[in-house]
Amino acid sequence: MIAWVVDGSIKGENSNPAKAVIRDVCTLLEQPVIVKDKAECDSKGSASIEGYDKTLTYTISPDADIDKESGKITGLTYNQQYVVKVIKGDCEKSSVRFMISDADLDCNPCNNTGVTIPVVEKEEAKCDSKGRASITNYDTTLTYTISPNADIDKETGKIIGLEYNQEYVVSASKDGCVKKSVPFTISDASLNCNPCVDNPVAKPEIKLSDVICDNLTGSAKIMNYDSSLTYKISPKEGVVISTIGEITGLVYNTKYVVKANRDTCSEVSDEFEITFECKSSISLVKKSKPLPKDAKVGDKLTYVFEITNTGEITIKELVLTDNKIGGEVALPKKTLAPKESMTVEADYILTQADFDAGKVKNSATVEGKDVHDKPVKDTSGNTPNDDDETVTVISELSKITLTKTAQFNDENGDGYAQLGESITYTFTVKNVGNVTVKDLKITDKKIEGVITLDKTTLAPSEVAKGSVTYQITKEDLKAGKVENSAVVRGKDIHEHPVDDTSGNTPNDNDKTVTELKKSPIKAEPDSYTFVEEEGGMTDGSIFDNDTLRGQPVKVDEIKFTKDSPATSTGGIIVAEDGTITVLPGTPAKDYVIEYTICEKANPTNCSTAKVVIKVEKTELHIPKGFSPNDDNINETWVIKGLKYAYPNFDIKIYNRWGNSVYDYSNKGKKEGKAWYWDGRSTGRWNVGSNRKVPAGTYFYIINLNDGSGAVKKGWIYVNYQ
Repeated sequence: MIAWVVDGSIKGENSNPAKAVIRDVCTLLEQPVIVKDKAECDSKGSASIEGYDKTLTYTISPDADIDKESGKITGLTYNQQYVVKVIKGDCEKSSVRFMISDADLDCNPCNNTGVTIPVVEKEEAKCDSKGRASITNYDTTLTYTISPNADIDKETGKIIGLEYNQEYVVSASKDGCVKKSVPFTISDASLNCNPCVDNPVAKPEIKLSDVICDNLTGSAKIMNYDSSLTYKISPKEGVVISTIGEITGLVYNTKYVVKANRDTCSEVSDEFEITFECKSSISLVKKSKPLPKDAKVGDKLTYVFEITNTGEITIKELVLTDNKIGGEVALPKKTLAPKESMTVEADYILTQADFDAGKVKNSATVEGKDVHDKPVKDTSGNTPNDDDETVTVISELSKITLTKTAQFNDENGDGYAQLGESITYTFTVKNVGNVTVKDLKITDKKIEGVITLDKTTLAPSEVAKGSVTYQITKEDLKAGKVENSAVVRGKDIHEHPVDDTSGNTPNDNDKTVTELKKSPIKAEPDSYTFVEEEGGMTDGSIFDNDTLRGQPVKVDEIKFTKDSPATSTGGIIVAEDGTITVLPGTPAKDYVIEYTICEKANPTNCSTAKVVIKVEKTELHIPKGFSPNDDNINETWVIKGLKYAYPNFDIKIYNRWGNSVYDYSNKGKKEGKAWYWDGRSTGRWNVGSNRKVPAGTYFYIINLNDGSGAVKKGWIYVNYQ
């Protein structure tokens, strides 16, 4: 920008410059003036900026330190040329190049070395070659270098290979002394030739290679590749251009250009990119193997998973997940090439909920990445083209069994069944199907009321139990057994009815039979003899030799029935206690009475026997002895018919010494029991009154007192053995 200063103010280009001092604004910025300090051996060089203004910005090149407050410059390298620049806004001014020389110092390594500052003479630029120059004061004892690098002939000091318009500096050194030339540049501005026209660089022609989907990067080729050129590509990261022009490492969907260079000439290719259109996809098909019809809880349902890479890119890091099975399913490999498949099986354990539902359904997922780390995923289906849940139908079996067992309760412990005793029935219901059953109830015609089960809902293989006590009836005892069946009814989880008739095992429907063992009862035959004129009553009972359960019967345990024989006079009476009375005058003959005894606790448990009652004509039969020893056998001395035939008889019994031990007079009595002697003394001799006489032989005298004067005499033996 050009501005004008008019009367101390700045005006634009269109301002009136009349009567004004016109100056370029940037001319107001003064060129820095450098005052060099004297060189010292023990420090680097220093200088000062004359008229330093700290409101301005100062820089130095090459770099050194400028104090912002004072403008003092320190850290200057001896024999190094520097330039100070002052900046204000868009304006800047540079100082004259300056250098602090240590040539006059005694500490200067260049003293006495003969090293002089190289003087460079430039040659005229030529179109057909790079720039040239010569070191006019070239000394072969010195070492010369040039920066940037170029070739210096060691014999002549001739410099070749210089790039046009490039600034160079030549250094001469020996024994630690280094001196540099003034920077110089060979300009080609005055040349009429253009090397890029005379020897043009061809524009790179790029041909893209076919995309290989699995390759992480693409490739191309420089079709007009020239090995004399230098090729560079942008962006460059990861891309390599080979010595035959093949380009590799190209990132898909990224724009590139290739630049061909020769010296200062270059050409850039058209922009190009490799478009990546490969697809990555995967499919998961899940199927189940058929279940047997008798499948049950805890059995395995095997799933078959088929994973297919349906895309064009390899899929890696595959993970198969099925939450029904428990999460991740192990795979035989984690990578699938395009169109490649793999199959894997996994087992699921069937639950009761599955059977109650009648099916198992669920889905799985497969996930992974393609080789470009793009995620891929699919939910299982029944075919590669759907994501429907896999449904496995379970064959339902609704079935229950009822087992009925019986336990006879022998409450009196005799081993036989009687009224008042009972049977405990135990009912066991088992679910032998594969679905839950509910609302279970048992009915039994033998049993009134409800049969309670400990549970009315059963999962497969579960068992419910119940029990009830049944009282034995007369009809049961008569039948000798109790037999019947029960029925259990319910519903499955789908409200379908289920039932079963009881059996003795889960596998039959046989009636439950409980045998009722009868107590052994035995009525034994009896025989009694009576005298016609006397009659009489038995000392014991017809039941005395009858048994129940192996023991003598008790009258209160049995029921007694009999027939009674007809007689023309007198009669025979059989009492309820089993005693028999024959009335006097009952005609002499043998009478047979049939009687039956039945167990009261089991009225059908009976036994029948016969009693023979012999009624004889009156004839005295005088026994020869008896044994009053309380064993109920032959306890008394009885002369049958004596009382009835000779009611006025009297009897006396003596011991062997003639002493009277018994004296009795009947005095005409016929009624009542027959006369007998039980061995007791009626006198006081020897043993005393009403005491049994000692064992031994005794003598009797019976006066019949029938008017005939007949007397019966004889002996009897009393024995206590």
